[in-house]
Amino acid sequence: MSGKIKERRKELGITVQELADKAEVSKGLISQIENSRTIPSLMVLMDIIKSLEIDLNSFFKDINFHKKMLLCW
Repeated sequence: MSGKIKERRKELGITVQELADKAEVSKGLISQIENSRTIPSLMVLMDIIKSLEIDLNSFFKDINFHKKMLLCW
């Protein structure tokens, strides 16, 4: 998931700060998410996906969730 966010941000040619501004979260949070240091809440994730102009189905396609991640939700 973090890789998809970072990859899409770079495809769009926007900075971490620009994505943070669009998603209305901190630059630090985006950085932590992109570097797999934290898992965003569902609402924050939705805001990020919307800011990256990605279709929800496309974003979640081919993402492999680990059992540990599923237990956190």
